[in-house]
Amino acid sequence: MKGSVSQSSSKELKENIASLSSQEAVDILADLNPVKYNYIADHSKTLNAGFIA
Repeated sequence: MKGSVSQSSSKELKENIASLSSQEAVDILADLNPVKYNYIADHSKTLNAGFIA
């Protein structure tokens, strides 16, 4: 399942709203390329998780 980014999050602008299956959610999140990283200025090198813009 592929999709697109939309800035209109109001449910009043949408129809046919349905929850994702667990696998659909995993697939969509994996396509976002989540990464692990630490900030250069963080001398303790705390590991973070997120996305790179």
